Amino acid sequence: MVELIDRGRKEFRKTDSNYMRLRYAYQMIRLAHYAKEYDLALELYDFLLPKIDVPSFGEEEEEQTSLIYYWLLGHI
Repeated sequence: MVELIDRGRKEFRKTDSNYMRLRYAYQMIRLAHYAKEYDLALELYDFLLPKIDVPSFGEEEEEQTSLIYYWLLGHI
C-alpha cells in the first residue's frame, strides 16, 4: 500500500486538474488509513489539501463542496 501511495504522489504532482488531485488525495489517504498508517494519513492531508482547490458543484448561490472531500475526511 505504501508503494501505491508513493506512485500516487508522483501522479498528483503531474496533474493540474483539481478534481483529479482530490481523487488522488482521497485514494492515498484511504490507503494510509487501511494500512493503519494513521500518522501518514494526517501528514498526507496536511501536505496535499493546501495544493487543491476543492471542487464544488451546483448553482452559484447553492454551491456544495465535492462529496469526495467528505469521504476523504472520514479516513483521517
